[in-house]
Amino acid sequence: MRRWGRLLYNLFSSLTLLPLTGWTYLADGPYVFRWPSWTLPLRMLVILVAFYLLFAAFRVYGFWEFLGFKEVSFALKQEGILKRLRHPLYTAGFLLLWVRDQTLAWFWADLLLSIYLLLGTWLEERKLRRIFPGYEEYAQRVPPFWPRIKSS
Repeated sequence: MRRWGRLLYNLFSSLTLLPLTGWTYLADGPYVFRWPSWTLPLRMLVILVAFYLLFAAFRVYGFWEFLGFKEVSFALKQEGILKRLRHPLYTAGFLLLWVRDQTLAWFWADLLLSIYLLLGTWLEERKLRRIFPGYEEYAQRVPPFWPRIKSS
């Protein structure tokens, strides 16, 4: 049943995202923020980091399992990228949302999507704490969105 729930959730999420994306592309408006041209290499680096996080997360979660096309193993995963941060997919989402120039429409869409990601994180954290007894210790050890930089 978890497999079908995941598949239905992903389908619902995709279908509800389509109108927002369509509206954003159709709504032309003034820029509220444009990255200076000299930041292009930095922005490309941020995009590469986001794609690395996506790739690293799917190595742990399994791409087809994540989408709901394959049965998910029911275990608290703490290997790979999950040793460094708890929510690499959400981090990648935030990076990809805010690395682009912002028209008024994109700003509001990205703000709504960021709130969605934060709400999703909060709900997921509640669920994981309820399901896995070791999650609290894991959450204290591993940050949610950005890895800690170790000092020597």
